[in-house]
Amino acid sequence: MFFSSYSENAVLAHLFQNQDIINIGDSAGLLQSANPGVLWIALHTAVPGEAGDQTTNEVAYTSYARVAIERKISEWSVVGNVVTNIAAVQFPTATGGSATATHFSVGVDNGATFGVNDVLCYGALPSPLTITSGVQPQLAAGALAIAPFTTLSPENIAMKVWQYVIESGYTAEQLMRVLTAVAAGKTDIVSAGGGSATVTFRDIADAKNRVTAGVTGSERTTITLNATP
Repeated sequence: MFFSSYSENAVLAHLFQNQDIINIGDSAGLLQSANPGVLWIALHTAVPGEAGDQTTNEVAYTSYARVAIERKISEWSVVGNVVTNIAAVQFPTATGGSATATHFSVGVDNGATFGVNDVLCYGALPSPLTITSGVQPQLAAGALAIAPFTTLSPENIAMKVWQYVIESGYTAEQLMRVLTAVAAGKTDIVSAGGGSATVTFRDIADAKNRVTAGVTGSERTTITLNATP
């Protein structure tokens, strides 16, 4: 069974924009809330998962707090069965600690205030956020692209697999670029003397260094990766 485009947009508009869904039950339908309330955005260091809540893998740098966004048309866009944030989402500036945020979640309540951490939906960030002291994490307008009714297809499934973050903020697609360079790319070795050298592995097109490794004897001592397209 599949939802129609009408029902998909209506449900999303009800959840995120506090809009009526007419003709459900009676002509008035499922009415908007008198007080629309807010949805809470959290950052995570890994996927919170189907059974998780907003505390699951949540970032924990000093001064971190979830951000509230009102359930309003002025705050959320619902177009083509996809919800996006209209304004940038700005989290508190880190005053200590560090984290790499790879996922976000949208919750129905703020656990810090009400003791409820239920997740409405979650997803991967467009790119990992590296957070250190003095950095203010923020997500640009449109960065929270929520499409819960996306039709399953070989293309969509493949895209999700390749976009899955495996380790240290790197996706499967990015790690495949790195591994391909090591397995099949050109190499360059520059001796630094004293048994040390810098070894670089080029991408297949020989356009950039994918892996730059500092080597002393037979051990790698430093690694720099470039997994960009």
